[in-house]
Amino acid sequence: MYPETRRSEIRTIKEEIRIVSIKPAPIVTPGKLWIFGVVSRGEHWLDGVMKKQIPFDEIDATQSVADMICSSPHYDQIRVIMLDNLVLGNTCVVDTLTLHEKTDRPVILVSRKKTVADSTGVTNVLVEDALSRAFGDLGAETEIVLSGGDRLFVWASGLSEKIARTIVIKSCLEAAIPEGLRICDLIATAFSNLFQKEQKV
Repeated sequence: MYPETRRSEIRTIKEEIRIVSIKPAPIVTPGKLWIFGVVSRGEHWLDGVMKKQIPFDEIDATQSVADMICSSPHYDQIRVIMLDNLVLGNTCVVDTLTLHEKTDRPVILVSRKKTVADSTGVTNVLVEDALSRAFGDLGAETEIVLSGGDRLFVWASGLSEKIARTIVIKSCLEAAIPEGLRICDLIATAFSNLFQKEQKV
């Protein structure tokens, strides 16, 4: 079940704005892919973690990601969804505009590359088709130069360019990537390492 009421666009940004960052686990269990979400408050606090297992051949993963977010006890506090790739596990595509519509939360895609296709590594034709549609919904990118000189490219759905830029800048701590995405990557990697270790026992 998805929210029936619509939220107005974010106009003011608190220092501890709650963001859910989405990343896949680096390894794939037989036929399945684990996706993780980390709920953080700005660059300072970790509020919670969510996870969901989806079929590896689920080309359009937008519905599954929306289900994970909307069923989370943190949903009411989440203000923004953040990803660093349109493809999870090289096979499952997320359409940011559709995800925004299904969750009633704005979505920000962050990349160190202006062409996000460079980082996907996709070879499957069906995935390429789904990815092409997702690209079509992205719109124009916004370039951000961080204080250390690092550059990020940002695409926003359901959010103005100005607000999206401010959220990304506030979310970066020392690394040239939003803190929530960095932590989510650490958790997803730790999960993969633990799974591999258990498989060898």
